[in-house]
Amino acid sequence: MAKRTDMAMMEMFNKIAETGLCPNEFYLLYCMRESISTLNINQHAAIRILQEGEWIDQDLNLQPKAMSLVARVESFFKIHKKKTSTQLLGKEFLDNLTKYNELFPRKKAGSGKYMRSNIKNVETSFRWFFENYEYDWPIILQATTRYVEQQDQDNFKYSRTSMYFIRKQQGGMNNSDLADYCAMIVSGEDTDDAPTYSEKVV
Repeated sequence: MAKRTDMAMMEMFNKIAETGLCPNEFYLLYCMRESISTLNINQHAAIRILQEGEWIDQDLNLQPKAMSLVARVESFFKIHKKKTSTQLLGKEFLDNLTKYNELFPRKKAGSGKYMRSNIKNVETSFRWFFENYEYDWPIILQATTRYVEQQDQDNFKYSRTSMYFIRKQQGGMNNSDLADYCAMIVSGEDTDDAPTYSEKVV
């Protein structure tokens, strides 16, 4: 829960920064909407900036864009009910997870890691994948088969594990080789031209 709150906090500050307002000015907007007093800010300076930016009028009434901004920022802190794996991955998700995992050989990759990851870790990665991409299981299995066939030609020297093929964090970003291969399958692009990975899985 703490991690989710931290992310929401960063999104909030980023959204405010995009408008050109500083946190104090947004704080004043929020307090004005809620009809509560502010604490420890230069209210006169903030009011002047908000009026110049047409966030409030001369009578200190919030304008539509101000109300919209406050509502958008508030939405970052709303707790959404977590979807089940059945809702995210489909009714046959357990069978599909097994089919997917078994496409990878029961051996170690060049990194020394076993190609087939723990099925619960694979499920967690697929929950992230289905929240971010709209590819279905037939495309996923086709794309994975193509990837494994390519890696077999190089004796799986730089192959991803079944978990990291779905999602791998690099430089603070989540990357998905599976999504790239799905896109190539859907577009009919020849995946033989896909880049060869030059770093070992860690």
